[in-house]
Amino acid sequence: TLRNSQGWNSNWIAAGGTLTLQNGARFINRGIFNLSTHIGSWTGTPGTLFHNESTGRFVHDTSSSTTLAVPFHNDGILEVRAGTLNFSSSYTGTGGVAASNGAKLTLPLSSTSLGLLPSSIQTIGAGSEITANLPNGDKLIALEANGGRLVAAGGGNMVAAGGGNILSHNGGVLVAAGGMNMVAAGGGNITVVGLNSRIEVSGRLVAAGGGYV
Repeated sequence: TLRNSQGWNSNWIAAGGTLTLQNGARFINRGIFNLSTHIGSWTGTPGTLFHNESTGRFVHDTSSSTTLAVPFHNDGILEVRAGTLNFSSSYTGTGGVAASNGAKLTLPLSSTSLGLLPSSIQTIGAGSEITANLPNGDKLIALEANGGRLVAAGGGNMVAAGGGNILSHNGGVLVAAGGMNMVAAGGGNITVVGLNSRIEVSGRLVAAGGGYV
């Protein structure tokens, strides 16, 4: 097991190099892990895991494109500040997710249990983009397009309730694709603020049980 409890960056890995977890190995991040250099290949054999714990912050801060082919569990913060980050293995965890400064992120969540989805997904700034492919069922995720473009795809309902609001502002575009409904309930709000901000819904937009649209 490899543990980081402080602040690491990836300059100990040669540019374009390979990072491989095998034989059930785990990378435990409890501090800040800044992916600041290009990693050509990041893979893991069955039984391995990258665990970003509740105190952890995983930051993608390289202009290159990175694909993590290792199971990733996020209980802390996943932040993409530059370049493109993709996951080709499983992604789980209720930690927050954000993309800023024109960075791009794809989250493969269609096989993730509803109770292990991110608690919040946020784009910040023009050009930033997150695409989250979600499972069927009722999903309680705070969504914010603060500039940029946030696409949530999948069947069922995206529910704003109990403070988990859905917000598009500062020119942000929030898209519910694949027939997904957006539902404001239980004190939750679905809000669009500002010029060029919008929410695009392929299913229905619903206010119910004390929710507001």
